[in-house]
Amino acid sequence: VEEHLQRWRDAGLKLAVVSNFDQRLFGLLEALGLAPLFEAVVVSSVVGAAKPDPRPFRHALEQLQLPPEAVWHIGDSPEDEAGARASGLRCLLIRRPKPGGTP
Repeated sequence: VEEHLQRWRDAGLKLAVVSNFDQRLFGLLEALGLAPLFEAVVVSSVVGAAKPDPRPFRHALEQLQLPPEAVWHIGDSPEDEAGARASGLRCLLIRRPKPGGTP
């Protein structure tokens, strides 16, 4: 993951994380050495709204200083897709197979 994030950043892309996680995410990204690769990290518990609410996405747009039409969101849940679209972002939804026995 790190080499891809670094390559995208080196190409001039602004990277952000928009998550329904809590403030522990900041420490996790630091521990993994990924925090410096992101211009913005937005967690729902800080913004006061969780995806699919558009507020976390709008907060990220403000931090990145980019208009919605200049941004793609890559997510893995229906909440990602709905929140991104409600914010005017294009969304690439990753569909991962569920492990056996997962409802």
